[in-house]
Amino acid sequence: MSDLGFLVAPLVAAAALLWAFFTFRRVRAQPAGPPQLKAVSDAIAEGAAAFLARAYRAVAVFVALLAAAVFALGAAGHGLLPPATALTFLAGAACSLLAGYAGMRAAVVANVRTAAAATTGLGPALRVAFAGGSVMGLAVPGLGLLGVSACTLLLGNPADPTSLVAVNGFALGASSVALFARVAGGIYTKGADVGADLVGKVEAGLPEDDARNPAVIADNVGDNVGDVAGMGADLFESFVVSLIAALAIGAMVKPLGTAALAIPFWLFAAGLLASLCAGALVRPGKPRDPGGPLRRASLAAEALFLAAAYAITVLGYHQIRLFGAVACGLGVAVAIGLVTEHY
Repeated sequence: MSDLGFLVAPLVAAAALLWAFFTFRRVRAQPAGPPQLKAVSDAIAEGAAAFLARAYRAVAVFVALLAAAVFALGAAGHGLLPPATALTFLAGAACSLLAGYAGMRAAVVANVRTAAAATTGLGPALRVAFAGGSVMGLAVPGLGLLGVSACTLLLGNPADPTSLVAVNGFALGASSVALFARVAGGIYTKGADVGADLVGKVEAGLPEDDARNPAVIADNVGDNVGDVAGMGADLFESFVVSLIAALAIGAMVKPLGTAALAIPFWLFAAGLLASLCAGALVRPGKPRDPGGPLRRASLAAEALFLAAAYAITVLGYHQIRLFGAVACGLGVAVAIGLVTEHY
């Protein structure tokens, strides 16, 4: 079972990415509403694309310089970093950029279609919105799991944990992009938000998000590039760092051997599969509270993952204490979500 984890994880990740692609196509096929609605949406999409293109050019320069420095450090032979770390660094940065772009692209497509669906009821709007959000929800872990798995299989030898040092470059690349994407997008969206309020509400006396205020377009552009693309890169970095940290800890657990490195891949793949299955449970119908279907799907995903974690850790590897740690972490995560939602 140990070696299978390194192969199952990329297959699950690829399946998640395929599902995200077909979900995006299904969302794009929904009606976009009247021409006035689509005109505003097109302006927001154009602005978001222009911002990302400019931001990504700046990030690309930084990433290229840092990759060259990492390669030079490895080539110097000091033993700190293998030269292949530069390649994993570039791969991590590219996947992070792609995750943020995929989420933003899905958002600008889903936003207008959610608004159009809302004219027919809360249920149809929730279905379109959930499908649009699930694109990034699947793209982020899919790209992360696929990227780390590929780096581990191509550059490392699971039987020799020291060979996995180069995989750390993937996390470094993801973190570098997340820093720029989150900060740049966040500053822009806050500046656009405050500017729109000052000009529209204070100076012109217009209501919030009034269509007569051109700054509202900039505000909505900021929401897409900061709260979607920036957040996507941030979540991607957190996902990748968590997985590689688990691998680093596993490399120090000598008695388990390669199993200590395979277990994180099994668990992350199980979590991704649980999310895929639970997403199919979101059937809003005619809800009065749109949070209900989402909450039930989230709890279902957590229950499925807990069952899978028991099968992996206890039945597969006979590690009851490891299952206890996973269960405690999952319980805390569920509690944080419910308490935050309550307040």
